[in-house]
Amino acid sequence: MIKEDSIRLIFGLKLKQLRLAKKINFQDLSKASGISVSYLNEIEKGKKYPKAEKIAALAEYFQVDYDKLVSLQLEAELKPIGELIHSNLLHELPLEIFGLDPASLLELLSAAPAKVGAFISTLIQITRNFDMNVGQFYLATLKSYQEMYDNYFPDIEADVVRFREKYIKGNLGPYSPQLLAGILRNIYHYEIDEEAIADEPDLNSLRSYVKIVEGKKKLFINRKLTERQLNFIFAREIAFNFMDLQNRPTTSTWVEIRSFEEVLNNFKASYFASALMIHEESLVEDAKAFFEATSFDPQTLKKWVDKYNVTTEMLLQRLTNVLPKHLGMKELFFLRFERPQSKERFRLTKELHLGGQQSPHGNELQQHYCRKWISLKLINQAVAIEDDLQILSAGQLSTYYQGDKSYLLLTLAPPKNQLTGSYSSISIGILLDRSTKKHIQFLKDSRIPKEKVGVTCEACPANDCPVRQVPAIKIELEQQQIKVRQALSKLK
Repeated sequence: MIKEDSIRLIFGLKLKQLRLAKKINFQDLSKASGISVSYLNEIEKGKKYPKAEKIAALAEYFQVDYDKLVSLQLEAELKPIGELIHSNLLHELPLEIFGLDPASLLELLSAAPAKVGAFISTLIQITRNFDMNVGQFYLATLKSYQEMYDNYFPDIEADVVRFREKYIKGNLGPYSPQLLAGILRNIYHYEIDEEAIADEPDLNSLRSYVKIVEGKKKLFINRKLTERQLNFIFAREIAFNFMDLQNRPTTSTWVEIRSFEEVLNNFKASYFASALMIHEESLVEDAKAFFEATSFDPQTLKKWVDKYNVTTEMLLQRLTNVLPKHLGMKELFFLRFERPQSKERFRLTKELHLGGQQSPHGNELQQHYCRKWISLKLINQAVAIEDDLQILSAGQLSTYYQGDKSYLLLTLAPPKNQLTGSYSSISIGILLDRSTKKHIQFLKDSRIPKEKVGVTCEACPANDCPVRQVPAIKIELEQQQIKVRQALSKLK
């Protein structure tokens, strides 16, 4: 069913196109139709829908059929914009966080409908070619939201402070699953079940599930979870309740994405959980001491995991909150790679880029990521060790063949995932510009591995790479095109 505000937006869009086609302003249209200038303006912005007699007056003036004017069908050049309105995407996305509302966005889109329509159609075609569904679009939008605010949200940080003061008397942690589960049971009246998921073979890879019926809340958790994974599940569940986030997912991993609000609230709860487990000021002091040291100790990251009793991903995600805000390291990336135990095939399953599109980044063409990255090396090392308890930690100074950008990579590889059997690594990369080089004192430490790296084998110009997986077909194609252009330039 089309929402009422979508109907208003479509009518306003049609009226605007009629007015612009006739090259008249609001004042002239007001005199001709008997409708006030302010009301016409509200109609075009999609805020008002006129009564039948006013629609009849407009139809008569523009010499269009009444039924055609109120129809939800748009002219050919506006059809892509109409598809956008009909999809309800404008109402799913909280445009206000980007300083927009549906009406103002449509006003921008309708300024040059033919060009914008082609652009929207192109975007739709691209998403289809890359098999991007609405859920993936929502997740991509969330990343843009995080990047716009340098992934630091003071209102959530303040909520964490209020929660600590109210329910745990300012205790800064570390916390145990027993403490957090007790809060869920005693304050938010949860029942916690550790057996039911394990009894369902199809749910073996699921970490948790929440069922809420008539105000009664039951949290099902997988008994294979580690203590640190339980901490995140419980802390995130506390966040949904304390922050009163109603529209939320019920599973710990996405099974179905129903709205952007659900995606946004899941992010807020996850951010709250990490901020609760890892005290902001404490981590800032730890990070300052780490970067001010003249020698590099990669084991420091593992020590922080133990200190805060958190997962490797929680720790490095939390660093993406505090490093831009408190240490001025605004250009960095976060990456999570995974590979199955059975074969050396790597997938980039999570990424975040702050301060611009840093390298490396995901590729939808499934090209082969550079095997010189410490992120991939550490996963292979974890596979070789086959230790179900050991966390691996390492660092690397990476300089790219193309562009010459250099990054400090800090990487953690947790033990094998007991639910999926896969291995992973979590990395943050800090761009080494003039500012960050001043703040990181151990960059000259000879113990830090240094590598000249590419992004993917297909696009890497290194001719003598010992770990190349496939030929540099993208480079070869570009070189062939250069030769063709040079040959063409010789023709008289």
